[in-house]
Amino acid sequence: MAGTLAGALSAGGTKWAEVAAQRETELAIANQVALELATDPAGERAELVEYWEGRGLTLVLAGEVADQLMERDALGAQLDAEFGLEEVTSRTAPLLAGLQTTIAFTIGALVPLLITWFVPLAIETTLIVVAVVVSLCLTSLVAAGVGRLSALHMMIRSLTVGLGTMGASYLAGAVFF
Repeated sequence: MAGTLAGALSAGGTKWAEVAAQRETELAIANQVALELATDPAGERAELVEYWEGRGLTLVLAGEVADQLMERDALGAQLDAEFGLEEVTSRTAPLLAGLQTTIAFTIGALVPLLITWFVPLAIETTLIVVAVVVSLCLTSLVAAGVGRLSALHMMIRSLTVGLGTMGASYLAGAVFF
């Protein structure tokens, strides 16, 4: 139980910190670009025209596109062209990401935890390893399908990390306990 709780809080906290740092970086970039727009709008327009020319538009059309985009949302146009940033991560995203990760970890950890509670000791370790392998394979298949990635590569990565982590945990437990 302690390991499940610690793991869930650690995973959730790490995800929260990661998304919060991403948001802070995006806000810093947005503030810098807003300052540049305020101090040098012509220079920022020229950068936007150059971007659209680089994408294959003629100078005239690139100028028209830049003008229309800047009229509608100058900051958004610059952030998208310069940084590929369509929108700044929302204020609630770090918390939601942390909660989702905490919940996902807890659900995943419940399978081995329940096995530990309800399965005879003689087959507990084997059944936990089998359950983890099945779980990793299933989640890899789902993730590969959602992300349109190679299921085989996703499964190999997941099994390597998951079983490697289990092996390291098992060894640490055997050495220290």
